[in-house]
Amino acid sequence: MATSPRLGLNRPTTSDAFTTATLAANIDLLDDSPGILVTTVADRATDTSGWGAGQAGRWVYETDGFLWVWTGSAFVRKHGVGRLGGVSSTSNFSTASQSAVTVVQTTVTVPVGGRAVQIIANAPYVSNSNGFCFVSLFRGATQLEEWSATGNAASGTAGSRQNGRSFSLVDTGASAGSTTYHFKARSDSVVAGTTTLNADTLWPISLNVIEL
Repeated sequence: MATSPRLGLNRPTTSDAFTTATLAANIDLLDDSPGILVTTVADRATDTSGWGAGQAGRWVYETDGFLWVWTGSAFVRKHGVGRLGGVSSTSNFSTASQSAVTVVQTTVTVPVGGRAVQIIANAPYVSNSNGFCFVSLFRGATQLEEWSATGNAASGTAGSRQNGRSFSLVDTGASAGSTTYHFKARSDSVVAGTTTLNADTLWPISLNVIEL
């Protein structure tokens, strides 16, 4: 009996006898190749309400949402969206505060799916009048990480002037929905001084958020 080129379905002709075994074999082949379920965000729960271990590995495409894979017990979103948003500033920033002060901030919408988010801050010139300061990344009011920075823009010693650096971390605790990230700076509580982040059109201070 002839078969179809892709799934190998039996293709009986008028000269072949009809048997339930042939029909059952075709049904099994179709069941083994269910393809992608096309649905919407609103209808996914209803369209997959009876899914269990037997549907493990099936893909679901939401025409107005995301691409998911069913593990047998839960949906996992397999691909990140990419850049969620960001901000840049060409203005100089300075503070003598020994508590973290926002340099730039950006509000993004974190998608559903529980994927990690990378935050990248770029500060081309960081210095403190007494040579030591801190910069940090926050999610809302929560500090995620803090880094020390050295350098004094007024220093005449090579290697002791301001430093340019990028600061990056992966945030695995972001919840879906609107989230504000902050890039902050502060002076040290011991050496004090004024902390300065210089910027210009060619070397802006920036903050970007990327879903991985």
